[in-house]
Amino acid sequence: MSYASERETLEGLFYSTWATATPVSWANVEYEPVIGTAFVEFRLVPGGSGRFASFGTNMLSRRSGIITIFIYTPLNDGTNAGLVLADSAAAIFKNANNGGWQGGNITCRSSRISEAGKSEEWYRHVVVVPYHIDETS
Repeated sequence: MSYASERETLEGLFYSTWATATPVSWANVEYEPVIGTAFVEFRLVPGGSGRFASFGTNMLSRRSGIITIFIYTPLNDGTNAGLVLADSAAAIFKNANNGGWQGGNITCRSSRISEAGKSEEWYRHVVVVPYHIDETS
């Protein structure tokens, strides 16, 4: 799977499920947040060249990556709104490994949610979802 297909697949899964929950800031797309309005920032860190997971005539190679979703909520509104959005974002990728997208060769692992604290006019939570891609050659 190419890096472009990897990005398209994972962004597409998030976009189609998140829909209009909040505005989304995508990589290299101009976005101006509105003070007082929650939004999320979707970032993808694809892995390197991978490692061999099996040998033989159809060797399996595995490449890892990380999906990071930053949740921005208004300051001084508590943490619940951010945690609700973080739970929703994490749920999108929970057990995501079905064969419906790209032959099922992307598997998302358990997500982690943490509070990142204040950032300018926002309070941030961070959702981190490790994933791997299996390919045969």
